[in-house]
Amino acid sequence: MKHYFVPLIVIFLPMLLQAQGKIETTFETSNGKIIIYYQLNADPDLEYDVSVLLKRSSDGSYSYAPDGLTGDVGRGKFAQNKRSVTWILKSAEMSMLDGDDFYFEVTAVPVEVKKGASWLYYVGGILVGGGVAAAVILNKKSQDESSTINGNNNTGGFPTPPGRP
Repeated sequence: MKHYFVPLIVIFLPMLLQAQGKIETTFETSNGKIIIYYQLNADPDLEYDVSVLLKRSSDGSYSYAPDGLTGDVGRGKFAQNKRSVTWILKSAEMSMLDGDDFYFEVTAVPVEVKKGASWLYYVGGILVGGGVAAAVILNKKSQDESSTINGNNNTGGFPTPPGRP
């Protein structure tokens, strides 16, 4: 059993490390938009959070997160096939792209799906709701007992009826 488990980890680990790292990208520009292409070689059944940064090779500290990206970006199942992201440039963004040393960094991080934990929310909600209901009922009962003095109810001045035999 142990020798079946070890190869699965060895196969899965490189895919996970590659998914979390940088991905090779290409891009093209046309008519005020940039189309970024990438391919994520990872498990196609998993969801990934894909993000894009504009970088500059002449300035290692330069990093810009483009606004208004559409396509295969954000959270989704983006593995295996060639994907594209479209960035429609605003006039202010066009003016900042002066030069020819820009490149895009596409990063994909697997999204953790918490299976089986959702029932805890339901059980916790029921327990909290039951506790609140019990506190309200017990608090009301203690208030009713404190409002009765010497067998007389303060609300109408009449004594409470006798108990059943």
